[in-house]
Amino acid sequence: MSTRIVPKRRAAFTLIELLVVIAIIAVLIGLLLPAVQKVREAAGRMSCSNNLKQIALATHNYENTKGYLPPAWTDDRSPFPNRQIDTLWFVILPYVEQQAMFDQGTPGGNPFVASDGYIIKTAVAEVATKVVKNYLCPSDGSADAPLGNLTLGRYPPPTTPQGVVLDNYSLGSYVSNIMVYDPSNPKPIVAAMPDGTSNTAVIGHRLQACYPQFTFGWNADEAVFNWPFGDVRNFSPYRSLAVFGAPTYFNLNGNVSTVAYDGGSIGGVAASNSSKRNYRGVRNQNQDFALGGLPFQIQPARGFCQPFAMVTPHQVMMVALGDGSVRTVSESVSVTTWKNAWIPNDGIPLGADW
Repeated sequence: MSTRIVPKRRAAFTLIELLVVIAIIAVLIGLLLPAVQKVREAAGRMSCSNNLKQIALATHNYENTKGYLPPAWTDDRSPFPNRQIDTLWFVILPYVEQQAMFDQGTPGGNPFVASDGYIIKTAVAEVATKVVKNYLCPSDGSADAPLGNLTLGRYPPPTTPQGVVLDNYSLGSYVSNIMVYDPSNPKPIVAAMPDGTSNTAVIGHRLQACYPQFTFGWNADEAVFNWPFGDVRNFSPYRSLAVFGAPTYFNLNGNVSTVAYDGGSIGGVAASNSSKRNYRGVRNQNQDFALGGLPFQIQPARGFCQPFAMVTPHQVMMVALGDGSVRTVSESVSVTTWKNAWIPNDGIPLGADW
């Protein structure tokens, strides 16, 4: 007679045991997430630092070719109909390995430009809407959400030769120093930075889209309120240029014209920088190197971004210097030191907090 062997039944996990395991997993995830975020931020900062360096060196290479640094923008309509409208971010495209995109803004590469009477024109659809990887910080997610119609206002969005209206100009994460990349009087590197290339900041950080609706005391609709100053457009020669320092420029250098960008009269400093490059002068935009006691913002919460100051998504501000190097700047830097770093010819040594 055979004996039947009944397999021993394995006990299941109790509810308490399951809860303990889940709690342990949650603790491990909580410990792991900050480490992952730190690694991600470190990678983002490294990529951003490389972008800043490549942009600064591209302006050096431009200077080697032309004999002067690229102007922040050119709006030269004097040799009509052979006009030239471009930006720094356009003219350095060949030096960031974007020759084909650059060609689309020239008569030789784009028949529409030739028929439109321009020598160089960046506001054409083939250029104005294109994203350039070197101009985007990987840590800048400000434009990931829908921005709405940011093309509202004085100037229309770019259109194709067939008359198709496109959504927007390309946005970027970086801004150029108008004092160095002078749109009125472009200079060679040495002449543009008498204080020394290693003592002058030339490229700064900015969020692609800065939502300031709460900063001004009301929750305005982003699509309407954001367009005049909240986004940084690389290829728009008309407004929201990716450039900083116009108020300081006005105070120190005067303007190229007595006519403002909107056709109004310019008061204050006399028009001492006469140039045909910008037939209506340097645009009086509000973005400056420092605002009162604020040199820049670090990781502002959505709705509290200051549209008139530089902003960074990193834990420190990152800037490119005139010699092509990149450095970080702590938020403890004084406004005086920060502003002196952006003024290339004030003759004032940078403070110890730099």
